[in-house]
Amino acid sequence: MAGETWQNTNKAHGLLSEINAPYFKQLENGTKLHEFIEIPVLPALDYGKPVYQQHLLNSTFGNSWGLPATAQYVPPPTSVNFSQVVLTLNVWVAGIQFDRLIHVYVDGNEVWRSSTPEPAGRDSHTFTQKDVSLYGSLFRKNTQVMLQLDNLITSKLTGVFNVSLDAFYYNYQGSRSLVPHKDQLKKPDGGVNVKDVDDVIIPGRRNNLFQHSEDADHIVPLTKSFPGRPPLVYYPDSRLHVVLPQVNANTTQARVVIYISGNAEEEFWYSNLLDEYKDRFRDHGHTFGGHGPCRVINVYHNGVRIDSRNPFPVIYTGGISPALWNPIVSTGSYDIVGLSLDVSLLLPYLWQGPEALDFEVSNCFDDDLPAGASKSGIGSNWISSASLALWEDEHVVHSEGEVQIADNSTKVTSIAIVPPFSGFMNQIVTAKYSNQIRTYFNFTFANGTSLDFIAEHYTTAHQSNIQVIKGYGDKQTLVAVQKGQRSHAILNATDNSTFFSYNLSSSHPLVVSIEKQKAQSLPPDSSYKISLVKGSTFKVRLNGSKILKLKVSENGTSNMTLSPNGNHGEGRVEHNLTISTKSGHSYNRHALGDNTTLVYDNVTIIEPLDGSMSLDDALYGQEEPEIVSSLSEALAGGFGGLNGLVGVEDEDDKEVYEAFIGYLGQDSSSNDDAEVSQSATSRKCSQDGLFRHVLFN
Repeated sequence: MAGETWQNTNKAHGLLSEINAPYFKQLENGTKLHEFIEIPVLPALDYGKPVYQQHLLNSTFGNSWGLPATAQYVPPPTSVNFSQVVLTLNVWVAGIQFDRLIHVYVDGNEVWRSSTPEPAGRDSHTFTQKDVSLYGSLFRKNTQVMLQLDNLITSKLTGVFNVSLDAFYYNYQGSRSLVPHKDQLKKPDGGVNVKDVDDVIIPGRRNNLFQHSEDADHIVPLTKSFPGRPPLVYYPDSRLHVVLPQVNANTTQARVVIYISGNAEEEFWYSNLLDEYKDRFRDHGHTFGGHGPCRVINVYHNGVRIDSRNPFPVIYTGGISPALWNPIVSTGSYDIVGLSLDVSLLLPYLWQGPEALDFEVSNCFDDDLPAGASKSGIGSNWISSASLALWEDEHVVHSEGEVQIADNSTKVTSIAIVPPFSGFMNQIVTAKYSNQIRTYFNFTFANGTSLDFIAEHYTTAHQSNIQVIKGYGDKQTLVAVQKGQRSHAILNATDNSTFFSYNLSSSHPLVVSIEKQKAQSLPPDSSYKISLVKGSTFKVRLNGSKILKLKVSENGTSNMTLSPNGNHGEGRVEHNLTISTKSGHSYNRHALGDNTTLVYDNVTIIEPLDGSMSLDDALYGQEEPEIVSSLSEALAGGFGGLNGLVGVEDEDDKEVYEAFIGYLGQDSSSNDDAEVSQSATSRKCSQDGLFRHVLFN
């Protein structure tokens, strides 16, 4: 093995150095800007130099609530051939302001959901980027670009956001490696970009049968919008109901992409208590969020659940303690990834006519109620927007099929231990969802040949949540673990033998301990000690063989004081990202942020002695079944093949459970009556529990 470590000094992470944004130079005022950086869940891939680039939108967001910025989009000249599109956001802000959501729309479709940093009184800048090649067809026509950043200005909230949105176009047709090469990271002109989790496995790959590219042939908006308004639905205030249009007979893949994230009462849903206990410590100043700590996104077709997904737990820069996320933001807060739902197994319906899908954000308990029991529902709100991506094949002249099986199961359990007069509570909640759909397909091609097969899609969503509350609500410790799995298989239509399969699994553990420090502050101030471990693990298996593992973790501590004279605190978080492949090729990025200072940001790459394995080699260099390999590749690509990441063994969560046990042992509070906690300066959470959104000023 050959390995090398170096300091990551390119603050632009590739593209920022290419951006010319004189419009906002006046913000610098000759002073050095404070930089917020991200460590994305995936490292940069190299497309080479862009073949074209352009500014899409420059705008200032002051009192901008309900006032998105729009611009007319003009595609690159017809002489410019491109196969990838990367969007970049530069955000400048000064003064005091909450973090805010950013939504980017193209032709009425949300293509990127991000957020801003909390400046905490400093002139600040941040840069982020997203590969939006899935939506490439939208960038080949004249249309409208919209950027939504709802912001408010008051005597205390002075921060105005200045935003520049830019587009970079690439025409890279070669095979890319799963992780960056050392020379790619070092070269100065490297235009790199960050991939979505759902696209890392076969980005840009064209298969031999259906000729699918990463760029969908059609993008159809599924969320209604009105002129000048963004296409958003706020659940549960409004129903999440979409109508999939009838598709052409040569459509071979269909995917719904839904952006959905919990906000307001639902921002810290994983810290909520069962309804009967949320007010138990009200007399001691703590009212917790209700509806329980479990959330799952269910998808229904004709009243039958066909998919269940865990929402990704996003912590924004103002979440829990802003000091934790300055200067390195929490993973996922700059790229709130949309859920990619493969609905290709519904194509036999869509070839015949439109079909409706209903989406539900469930508290889990409502899905496993005894007869006659009333539903609890959830709080407000989950912000959502959906689009449909379609791929077609010019060689297909006729298609038919039948959905043979659509089945599911659900099991939800909960237990609470609440001794009287103790100031103590222990709550344990588990939920298990599984869904299966099986469809027969028959395709006829222009040359007169035909192909029939059976496709199976199996998904699971598991959640475990353990919470311990002590000191009448003055200390809350939780461990929340989400696990999900997506498995696809292609079967012989004659004997049901499997000739291709893949398994995509994920785990998202989170451990948080928040404790009020009564000895360190006097009313009206409130001081808190916070410890946090947050992680994600993804694994990919092809025909039973594990070919890729990705693991990202955040481990930090913070001391925070809430005060009428100004909230403040300090924090320290270590970030670690590792990607490894079957070939022995690995990538590691290790960074430390300490009290607003970036202490180090190092990258280490280990390559096999005989050279790195290409993306195609890593995926399809396995021993193939006797069935023609090109067919299995084609079917995998044509029916959502490897469009996501997946099965995490228990050892991957070991450090999380150890942290949870450790936090429980660090108990400096007693069960005596606690002082009444002061309410925080907060914009999102109406309850006075320990999980809240905080403004540092």
